[in-house]
Amino acid sequence: MSRLTSIPLATDLLQRTIDTEPQVKIDDYEKRRNNIASAFECIGDPSELNVLLVDDVITTGSTMSAYAAPLKSKGAARVWGRSLDLLKQAAEQEQQGETND
Repeated sequence: MSRLTSIPLATDLLQRTIDTEPQVKIDDYEKRRNNIASAFECIGDPSELNVLLVDDVITTGSTMSAYAAPLKSKGAARVWGRSLDLLKQAAEQEQQGETND
């Protein structure tokens, strides 16, 4: 993804600190949120960075929220979350000359 977009890839900003049950095994929204909350810590310096988080799928947004919270608390300017499927669709539309303005 980084090579396709020319956006630098940072793999040293977040670290999982709690081993959690896979989200796919949990149906209830609150249980998903509680399962993943506080499972990550920011180990890099995101100060004033614009961060794009990419995950394979976004169901309830609980994982993205858990990723974003430590980045925001350490000073990231903006944090966005996208799924690979959404990015794939956008890339396909761009190749076809379509836009979603």
